[in-house]
Amino acid sequence: MTVICGNFFNGSGMIEGHFDTGDGKFRHGLEGRKEYTCIPAPMNSHTHLGDSFIVDEPVGTLMDIVGPGGFKHRNLSAVSVEKQVSSMRKAVEYINSTGSSGVIDFREAGSAGIRSIDVIRDGLANGLVMARPENLDDLERIARSIAGIGFSAVSDMSMDYAIPLCDYAHRNGLIVASHFSENRKESLEKVSDLSPDFLVHCTALDRNDLEDLRDVTEYVAVTPRSNRFFGIDADYRKFLDAGLGLMLGTDNAMTCSPDMFVEMEFLYRIQRNRNYMSPDEVIAMACTTPYRMLSNLHTGYREKWLCFRDPEMTSYSIIRSSGRIPFIQLEAHLRF
Repeated sequence: MTVICGNFFNGSGMIEGHFDTGDGKFRHGLEGRKEYTCIPAPMNSHTHLGDSFIVDEPVGTLMDIVGPGGFKHRNLSAVSVEKQVSSMRKAVEYINSTGSSGVIDFREAGSAGIRSIDVIRDGLANGLVMARPENLDDLERIARSIAGIGFSAVSDMSMDYAIPLCDYAHRNGLIVASHFSENRKESLEKVSDLSPDFLVHCTALDRNDLEDLRDVTEYVAVTPRSNRFFGIDADYRKFLDAGLGLMLGTDNAMTCSPDMFVEMEFLYRIQRNRNYMSPDEVIAMACTTPYRMLSNLHTGYREKWLCFRDPEMTSYSIIRSSGRIPFIQLEAHLRF
């Protein structure tokens, strides 16, 4: 039996308490020496690990690089399975080493796009793969292997293609997500027809649009470093002000390392003198909101905690550290 005693992040801030590994229960107050500061292990809510193998600099606009027929897709169509799998294994090892519990990974190219799915599902505690099926028959073939569907921008696809896939997904307990309004505003009416469980980006929407978006979905995943790479300068405070459940991801592995501590620090710094976002709010985006979404969707996950051997850490010092502090991992189901 081990008692982990110290500060624990409860979703909005740090509280004192202790966790008994013997009975698996968290209790308020200290029992013994205060030694740790603990946060839920981050969940990376948006990745594209399939492009981990790309080492050439992506040059051009957002559409030039990740749009249909662009730089990324040309590389994906030419890579061997062996090379892609090898690069993804390295990415998964990196994710584990930097403390994240898992990813919500978006794949391309239908059933062929999930040929390396086991690297993610087996390598991470929470490796959720969002496929992009070619049609309904394709989805039915792969449904038992995936967590859900991850569409590209709604402007890129026909609703005659998308709606049957969404209907099947919702009937069979699969998550539905889509990229939306990343660098240009897209139709709220059109994306509403998907009944998405969460959306990615939404950075081209203004405050009024985001308030309307609450009628479409509760959750949005944003990727600040990737946005800055592509010249998208967003104010992420507006998502919280609109009452949305904001989650954090790192997007394409070819442009950003899948390190959630680096992502958290970057977001905090760019918001600090613009429209302030507190360290507690940033940590919640990575460490609590994604699990709340998965729980609401009845999607199972393994709960992990990172315990830093320093009882005096604060949310700010965790953000400032960029994760460069040794931690131990604890698998626990804590309720406050």
